[in-house]
Amino acid sequence: MPLYRRKIVLVPLAIIAAFFLWRHYLFAPMSYRLDPRLSDVVETMHDIMLQSAEERIVISNGQVEPVSLQGIIPEAIISSLEEANVDFEKATFLRWCRERCFYRASFRIYRPLTPYNPFWYFTYSSGGGIEEEVVPSLSDAVRERNNTRPEMGYFFCEPLEQEHWFLCTGQHAY
Repeated sequence: MPLYRRKIVLVPLAIIAAFFLWRHYLFAPMSYRLDPRLSDVVETMHDIMLQSAEERIVISNGQVEPVSLQGIIPEAIISSLEEANVDFEKATFLRWCRERCFYRASFRIYRPLTPYNPFWYFTYSSGGGIEEEVVPSLSDAVRERNNTRPEMGYFFCEPLEQEHWFLCTGQHAY
């Protein structure tokens, strides 16, 4: 078989294989182990939120929002997030009070090409303030949603072994 005929066959096969590998990388269900240091981060941040009366604190790339808390957040918290076994895009801490107070911490996992793949994040929620649908298996829930209504967005959480911790995924409707 001449070289140009082999190229006609091999180039499309390589492109198709690369596409399916890329697709599998972006949309494959993942399982991550929770870093034990995150529990300490959550407790410390909760204490800081009680002292400062802030309702929302975001830590992203070592920067703290609101900026007024930049010197108050211990450097150990920021280094724990940077040295965790999972690469986090940002950490968000929320506290809100209505009839009773709720505290929630979310650690969004960094994934390349974010607009084209689902969000993945760890969530800590001590008082039941979780908005996502809690399911026994993320992979089964995502597979079922994609088979029945792929155009609809979803946000699912799977409970982890640690109390009050969830591994969550979600994608907005398109």
